[in-house]
Amino acid sequence: MRNRGRFTVIAVIAAAVIAAIVMLLLHGLRAGEDTVEPAPSGPAAQWTPSASPSAEPSPDAASSDPAAQPSHVSGFDASAPREVAQAFADTFGDLSVADLRAATADLATGEFAASLEGADRTPLTGATGFDLSFGETYDNALGQATRFTVRATGTSAFYELYVQCLPAEEGHTGGGCRVYALDWGPEMLGDVDAPGPLYGKVAPMSSTDVTAMVTTGDHVAHEVLRYVPGETPQARAARLALLMKDTGPAMQIQPPASRDGGYAMTVETTGMAFTGATAEGDPQAQFFGSWVDAYDPTYFGSFDVTVTWKRGDSGRYEVQSVQATPIAQNNGGDGD
Repeated sequence: MRNRGRFTVIAVIAAAVIAAIVMLLLHGLRAGEDTVEPAPSGPAAQWTPSASPSAEPSPDAASSDPAAQPSHVSGFDASAPREVAQAFADTFGDLSVADLRAATADLATGEFAASLEGADRTPLTGATGFDLSFGETYDNALGQATRFTVRATGTSAFYELYVQCLPAEEGHTGGGCRVYALDWGPEMLGDVDAPGPLYGKVAPMSSTDVTAMVTTGDHVAHEVLRYVPGETPQARAARLALLMKDTGPAMQIQPPASRDGGYAMTVETTGMAFTGATAEGDPQAQFFGSWVDAYDPTYFGSFDVTVTWKRGDSGRYEVQSVQATPIAQNNGGDGD
């Protein structure tokens, strides 16, 4: 009995020691983990930017400590979001730079760089420098996205920059980071009752613009691919005219229908990617996916359409046109 009691005490002490060691290890592991902000439901989580530089992201590219990164750069590391943002801020704030689209070709996505043409930068006049403060970094399906606040020293002007970083792996063009949106501070824009210095002026593509383009582009693509039994070409043209300026290219797309033409197919978008901008500066994006006959799953196909937007009189981006590669048919389906 005495030995049994001694063994019981030893077992209890051993269990307590093991439990303490496990707790210490878990605490150490948690303390060593990087803190990552939850992925937002905004543009960074929904879209793929156009081509990025070929540099591979550095391990500390997402550091949230501004002091740990250089505040100004003459060159820049394309894998470090802060350096890309700082280089862009210095270039954007240099009012002697006339062709911002060309000057920011290595710093911004193609569609965003094109949106800088004609952008009003007068609030930056007199600025003696451009200082960044860290906003947040978060992981998403595309890699890493970071938001910075940029303040023009010597003025009251400030804006937010959004930088998306892609890993250098299959499915992405080389990896690296690029600016994809710019939001002027509320005081810079104002509203109709209290207009700011940039109210009604041409502004770069904003994060709101990106979100709206993703949403409207997908909706318009589905409308182009929507088959309406008995709809005449005239009726279809009128329906699409409510969604875009130029219906010509869209009218060349044959919506997928059942073999007997009696009903529409189930259409699903599986991905989208901004592809840059036209020579005129109009942003473009591809929406691609698949369709299938809900009653005959052996009859299916795919689609790949390109949506083009144009900046309207209101400053918002409006769908200009939709054009597509021929719908890929499978299993003997009829189509282009």
